Amino acid sequence: FRNALNSHYHAQWQGMWMGLEWGLQTPNHELSVSAKYYWLDYSAEANWNLRSDFAHPKSFEQWATGAGTGLSLFYGYTLSKTFSFWLNWTQESWSTDPGQDKVYFADGSVGGTQLNEVSWESSGISTGLVMKF
Repeated sequence: FRNALNSHYHAQWQGMWMGLEWGLQTPNHELSVSAKYYWLDYSAEANWNLRSDFAHPKSFEQWATGAGTGLSLFYGYTLSKTFSFWLNWTQESWSTDPGQDKVYFADGSVGGTQLNEVSWESSGISTGLVMKF
């Protein structure tokens, strides 16, 4: 078990966003749609521990800039003075431009190459029931 897999890859997205939201509300219904645009910085660091030709604990690091979009649709319904129900759908898509990939070798040398692209997508549906006392 001396050479057991104990690799890690830690990625981080940071940035800011700007968005627009439109909503409509009646006594029993609430509907909103929102859109976001992201400006992003991506960075990652990894340790591929089973590769003896790579340095450890840092085998490589990557960084790039990119952009993304997000959409959201929300609906809420008031069942009574005590209960209301809501449903939310979200979709996000982020990607980078070409960036940098720096590799650290076990002999102390460092190599570099182009990081082609990093992409991330997410979608989800959430729901809930609200009780007011």
